Amino acid sequence: MMVLYDKCKKCDNICNAIHFQQNFDNWTSSNDDIDKYIQNTQLLEHTYNRVINALEWIPYDRFYDTKYIAKIGIYKAYWIDGRIDKWDIVNQNWERYNQNMFVTLKSINLNNIKLEVINKINGNYEFYGITQDPKTKNYMMVLSDECEKCDGICKFHKKFINWTSGNSNIDKFIQGTQLLAHYDAGEALEWIPYDRFYDIKYIAKGGYGKVYKAIWIDGKYQNMLVALKSLNNSRNITLEFMNELFNHLLEISRGLDCIHKNEFIHRDLHSGNILISIFNMWIADMGLCKPADCNPLESAKNNIYGVLSYVAPEILRRQNYTKSSDIYSFGIIMYEIISGLPPYHDISHDENLAIKICKGFRPRFNIKVPQPIIYLIKRCLDADPLNRPKAEEIYDILHKWLYKRSDSQTVELQKQIKKAEEINKNSSNDIISLTNLGLSYETHSEAIYTSRLLNFNNLPEPKNSDDYYKQTDNIISREFSESLQIDISQLNINNINENGKDI
Repeated sequence: MMVLYDKCKKCDNICNAIHFQQNFDNWTSSNDDIDKYIQNTQLLEHTYNRVINALEWIPYDRFYDTKYIAKIGIYKAYWIDGRIDKWDIVNQNWERYNQNMFVTLKSINLNNIKLEVINKINGNYEFYGITQDPKTKNYMMVLSDECEKCDGICKFHKKFINWTSGNSNIDKFIQGTQLLAHYDAGEALEWIPYDRFYDIKYIAKGGYGKVYKAIWIDGKYQNMLVALKSLNNSRNITLEFMNELFNHLLEISRGLDCIHKNEFIHRDLHSGNILISIFNMWIADMGLCKPADCNPLESAKNNIYGVLSYVAPEILRRQNYTKSSDIYSFGIIMYEIISGLPPYHDISHDENLAIKICKGFRPRFNIKVPQPIIYLIKRCLDADPLNRPKAEEIYDILHKWLYKRSDSQTVELQKQIKKAEEINKNSSNDIISLTNLGLSYETHSEAIYTSRLLNFNNLPEPKNSDDYYKQTDNIISREFSESLQIDISQLNINNINENGKDI
């Protein structure tokens, strides 16, 4: 669009596009593609009253009470200023409405920004603008608070900030069921304060814990009789609990095998992309998923986008995505499900971690885990993609562990699970503590579990630790982990000159 004497050439008048254009010099996202995209939407706003389709750049400090929710890369927040309404001729500024409005923030894949935006416009969200988290450097779309599936306002997620179980895993599980309850609230679970029950009486002990009966004050029918079943601590690996975890992993491997058999690669597989209901699990967020035979030069040209702790070392070095890189991500998910801990939760997710991963660093269990489980995870996390199993093989192994109880390998695994249970009951851990709700742990302030740009240069050639397959009690040995930490510290010292500046 050309502007002549402050008039729009198309309108021959001063339309909203002119007001937007005159403000171009006063803001920037620091990304040329995003700036151009926003400006193009503003230059198409040939309206004179209310603004309809134009986007805007929204500084991150204009949001408050920003909360991460179950689906990865999705946040909820309050937007102080609210959306643009129309031009105020007297004050020469935009009038706004819905101040302190509740909005959704969705992380953007910069490689597919146009496709992501089109998908949102074709969906049920209203798209207001783009912002950037100054800490993670992640760009995010600012969207309406409407549900993209049921074309309405889902009530549950508005309440996420009003309750917590005190355990992040339980919170995420409950929130996951609530986010799937688009049409029937009865399908969702909820967090119920203990003081909402009375007349609690012990009944018996079941396979997963003690069973009680009680009266629930606020139930579907007020003062209804319910059963309460206690959850054993997830750190104690019982046979029943492990079989439940195997079933989760079986469903994930089934989905991954289906993706690979259709000659696609997910490219951004992590626990946040696993949707959970009471009975099923699904692999979601296929925005980066592409055919396995896509342009082999693409990885070299494009930025790497993902969650650092789940990305295979060869991908960090900008090699081509393969099905094996998805398998590496599955191995990290398997570690997370078995341990109950996010990968590398206690360290910064920075370039040092990327270097260490390429040098053979892997997450360690803080509990005793049976050797067959460790061995399968090791194979998935092998530095050589050719040594990783296929999704179909992983599915077959997990299926055998679950359903072929008389198989000699399964019998041996069950023995090791029972032995691990006894060891874990008698062990103590200063870093990971137990509460009556499960694991309690501290997450490093710079441990980031949302997808973001991962641009690292000159990373070392990926390799396994020297004792990788000799070490059978954990994924990597404690000695190797500690020696690698010293090695990285020495590397940082060598990168600082005598004036105290990076060289």
